[in-house]
Amino acid sequence: MWIFTSTGFVSAVVHRDDPDLIVVRARDRESLDGLIERTGAEVNPWEGSDYAFRIVIPRTEFIAWTGEQAEAIDYTNFKSSAHSRRGGPFADVLHKVWDVMYGFQRGQQGRA
Repeated sequence: MWIFTSTGFVSAVVHRDDPDLIVVRARDRESLDGLIERTGAEVNPWEGSDYAFRIVIPRTEFIAWTGEQAEAIDYTNFKSSAHSRRGGPFADVLHKVWDVMYGFQRGQQGRA
C-alpha cells in the first residue's frame, strides 16, 4: 500500500515472517517520523535497496495510524497542504505523481 500524506510518503507491506507485523518503508526518514513517534520503532537503514528507511511495527499500530491520518485531514487542497508542511521539493514530487496519474486517467477514458 502506498500512502501519501501532507508530511510524507510511505509504502507498507506485510512482514514476510509475521503477518501481525507491517514493514513501513520510506524514501526519506522524515516520512516515518510520525510513526516513529507513535510507536518508538527503530529505523532500519537499507542501503542499496529501493527504500532507504524502514521500520517494523504491529499491524494494529499501522491501522490506528492510518485512521488518524484520515481524521487529521484539514485542507481543501492536498498538494498545497503538503507544500506548507514539507516544502517545495516534496510538493514538486507530488505534482509529478499527480501528472502521471492524470495521464493514466486520460488513457482510461472511454474504457468504462
